[in-house]
Amino acid sequence: MKHPKAITRIVNGISLVMAFNQGIGNVVQDFQSGTLMRDPAASLKYTLFKETGIDANTGSIDAGQATTSALSKVAAYAFNKTAKYFLKRFKV
Repeated sequence: MKHPKAITRIVNGISLVMAFNQGIGNVVQDFQSGTLMRDPAASLKYTLFKETGIDANTGSIDAGQATTSALSKVAAYAFNKTAKYFLKRFKV
């Protein structure tokens, strides 16, 4: 089995960061503020909310947050496929 080229790994990494940008940002912010160590359950619930739009405390769904999360994942998928197309097309 062939291993992916470094450029493919970079494209995949960028796509992952794009797809999960809100969750990554939330975890970094919680780590810097100390919430991650002080109250990991609350941090996990808020990260879940940022990634899915579902409030774990009330069970309600925030349509705006769910839409934002879904759009970031769709944009990351589109970026990934477009970048790989151009990489293959131009033999990078």
